[in-house]
Amino acid sequence: AMSLAQRMRDIGLEVTQEVSWGRLVDKLLGDTVEPNQTQPIFLIDYPLEMSPLAKEKAEYPGYVERFEAFIGGMEIANAFSELNDPVEQRLRFEQQEALRDLHENEDFDRLDQEFLTALEFGMPPTGGLGMGIDRLAMLFANQTSIREVILFPHLSWSQNEITQEVERALRKLRHPSRSKQLISVESVLEGLSSMLPDEVLARITPEQLESLAAVFLESKETDG
Repeated sequence: AMSLAQRMRDIGLEVTQEVSWGRLVDKLLGDTVEPNQTQPIFLIDYPLEMSPLAKEKAEYPGYVERFEAFIGGMEIANAFSELNDPVEQRLRFEQQEALRDLHENEDFDRLDQEFLTALEFGMPPTGGLGMGIDRLAMLFANQTSIREVILFPHLSWSQNEITQEVERALRKLRHPSRSKQLISVESVLEGLSSMLPDEVLARITPEQLESLAAVFLESKETDG
């Protein structure tokens, strides 16, 4: 993790030594790969550390049977084959618990004894697919804002959580490979819309987004 963190800092990404390897890879994908995907694309063969509930690929140890689908820079779907081996799943849970002790600021899966007991009774080969229906609706309706299509906005987001998500998105936009392409309020708005969670976008007004974009451009000029 330390070597990867240093390599990421060398290309301008903000990371700390305390971040786990799986979180570093997730940040690397989120900051440098996902935002640059404009055409429909599938990202496949994720590292095992990023998917502790997914089945490992027999032909490629260390990677799992998982894919994510992107259209226009937005994640549309996430899918993987479920790990149905109770012994292996227990080992992964224990590894997650150990990582949780090392990286207290990160979220890891907890050891779920009831789930393990259910696996011990037997589970057939299983897969799951999570589809972003609201984002698909955006594409079909030719909308650029999730606010125009979302039916049931999540009401339990705190202002602090919303602020954290916005700050995280702005950090990604400040990366040199992305920042140099952002020369107008419209381009910054597009970047924010692609990076913020749907439920956060549904709770931010267009005026607030435009204000964030304007402040971003002002800070960019100051830094430049």
